[in-house]
Parts: sequence; C-alpha cells; structure tokens
Amino acid sequence: MRVTMTTRVSGTRDGERWPPIGDTIDLPTDEAEALIDAGLAEPAGKPHKNDETTDEAPKGEKRRKR
Repeated sequence: MRVTMTTRVSGTRDGERWPPIGDTIDLPTDEAEALIDAGLAEPAGKPHKNDETTDEAPKGEKRRKR
C-alpha cells in the first residue's frame, strides 16, 4: 500500500531512512494501516491537511499568490 508521510519518522526501515513529510513509500498493508492509524501517514493521493489547495484564505490572512 502506498502512503504519504505526514510526520517525520526518525531512524530507518530496511536500512533506508524514512521519507520526509510529503513523500510517499510503498509498505505492506498492515504496516501502512498502522502508520495511518497512528497519524504518521495517510493513503497516497489524498491531499495533505497542510496543503494550500484552496483559493480561500483563513480569516484575517491574505491569499497566497500562485
């Protein structure tokens, strides 16, 4: 199962560093679901909650120019 990291995980997995926030990794389904349940990752393809994907700015803030 492919997941997108939402949190920085320290250490390594199978001798490789965990990907940074926003990058994806393929994992066995049970491991991927455990990371999702723990809030460390989300299914790949789902917009990250911190992504600025709307044109609406929070109240009191200006819109970011693209």
